[in-house]
Amino acid sequence: MRNFALLLADDAFGRDTLAGIERTMNELQRKPVATARIDNRKPDVAEALKVLLAAKPQVVMLVVSSRAAAETVKGFRAAGANANATFISLSNTSNNDYINALGEQRGGAIVMQVMPSPYSGSTGLARDYAAAAAKTQQPISYAGLYGDASARLLGTALQKAGRKPTRGSLIQALESLGDHDLAGLRLRYGPGERLGSTNVDSTIITQDGRFRR
Repeated sequence: MRNFALLLADDAFGRDTLAGIERTMNELQRKPVATARIDNRKPDVAEALKVLLAAKPQVVMLVVSSRAAAETVKGFRAAGANANATFISLSNTSNNDYINALGEQRGGAIVMQVMPSPYSGSTGLARDYAAAAAKTQQPISYAGLYGDASARLLGTALQKAGRKPTRGSLIQALESLGDHDLAGLRLRYGPGERLGSTNVDSTIITQDGRFRR
């Protein structure tokens, strides 16, 4: 597949992601066949759909909210043309809202993940999170694991920031972590190093509404 289109949120989220996409695509000497933008606060994708459908892309990259991504997938498939297009969205759509909004069209949508699987128990982070979720009768999800990992990291940094943490001492504490093992999730922070994790995985949504690696 070499023919792709972009649906972007017309905000900082969309612009930041586009910068990364363009950097990579320039290296690959590829360009999108179409680019459409929407107001990410609204699920209205009708005009964007016209632009994307006319280009007949093999792949549509969805850099938008869960609701807008779902409306785009359903709109493509309802149009008949490009019914077999592949849809790829970012980790912000790794939630039940996206699955529920897709409805019967959920099968086959790809979602990129930045967390290890919360379902496999392959990391201590996932096992601890699953145990905590079970105690409070909360459903397990990628979004939940992301929140758990963020809280753990913040707690570690606050411990290092001293008795009366400030914004500056918290930043310094995070930057001093260097290579850090967050129960199986490898992180790295330092002066000017804010990425944290380079963990990237892909999942596909099954027809019964599960994220499968």
